[in-house]
Amino acid sequence: MQKENNSHVQNLFVLRHASAWRVKINIAPAQPGVGSNNFFIFTIMVHELKTWEEYFRLMESGEKPFELRKNDRGFLTGHELLLCEYNPRTQTYTGRTLRRKITYILQGSEAEMFGLKAGFCILGLGEFEGCN
Repeated sequence: MQKENNSHVQNLFVLRHASAWRVKINIAPAQPGVGSNNFFIFTIMVHELKTWEEYFRLMESGEKPFELRKNDRGFLTGHELLLCEYNPRTQTYTGRTLRRKITYILQGSEAEMFGLKAGFCILGLGEFEGCN
């Protein structure tokens, strides 16, 4: 919990559950001594994904603006990906990451019509726009 003294933000709560971030902001009342039920709650879904080095580099350069994945995480347009570079030979993470936003999903019967195996999806990715 964080309290801001010189702001209308009375309390800021940030909870992390699995890969989702839930943020609750309680807005202070306009008049001192008057109760306030003014608050906003929103959830930011961030999927942390292991990404092999060669594919990480292609995504970093912009040559690969998509990802083929098993859809066992409930991906949705607007969700964010935190791509963690991984070396499969040493089975270690390199420490480098990229953030991308899902802009399109090809899945289900539409994808299967083009030969994509059931349960898999192709994620169209865009640049992440937001605070780092």
